[in-house]
Amino acid sequence: VFFQTVLLSSLPKMVSSIFVISFLLPAIYYWFENSKIFAHKYLIRMLKFFLLLQVFLMIIEIFNIYPFNLVLPPKNYFHFLFSFSRPTGFFTEPSHIAISLSLFYFLAINQKNWFKKQFGYSSIIILFIIVVLSPSASLFAVIILSFIIVILSNFRINGKRLFRFIQYVFLTVAIYFLIINYIPNIGDRVSSLIKFVQFGALASVRNDSVLAFIKGYQMASYALINYPLGVGFLNME
Repeated sequence: VFFQTVLLSSLPKMVSSIFVISFLLPAIYYWFENSKIFAHKYLIRMLKFFLLLQVFLMIIEIFNIYPFNLVLPPKNYFHFLFSFSRPTGFFTEPSHIAISLSLFYFLAINQKNWFKKQFGYSSIIILFIIVVLSPSASLFAVIILSFIIVILSNFRINGKRLFRFIQYVFLTVAIYFLIINYIPNIGDRVSSLIKFVQFGALASVRNDSVLAFIKGYQMASYALINYPLGVGFLNME
């Protein structure tokens, strides 16, 4: 059975990365905790502007316009619903959009009242447009996982909480089956991944995205066992 291992480019780089990140993360947290309220407002404005610019670049990308080399002509990412290729904006592929914007979707679903107050309905509309223009299995996974977290956080034995729990369960299951049944490309990925998890049948996996996921999982497993403190930034061969 094929297994993906991890090779280090430099052991000193791994050690130095651990020290840098160990100091950097507390410093960022301390700055955020002690910054003034108006600084948070400026940060939110910057994030809102980023979302707006991202969707703007995606829209003009559909018409094959690439201003000031802000974005590069993308690969031909087949769209599940429309005739044009999926635009990527600042990113190089649709899955990168999902990973980079995952926190926005999580907050919009899990902390919807706070998100509406801080970012406004315009940001929610932009996030929806991004889903429509550049859907991906990764983005749907982010959305479904966000709903699952909401479901778990609302599991309480009282009338109001229980009703909300049932609502989110129904909505999550409905979204999952709609994606599986009406977007065959993603349905094939999910079925291939389930077969691999159940039977370890790597030979039956013919989807490149699933193979990339399996490779990443194997590399992560190997790294956690052999390099539990991390491997360092850009330090794998």
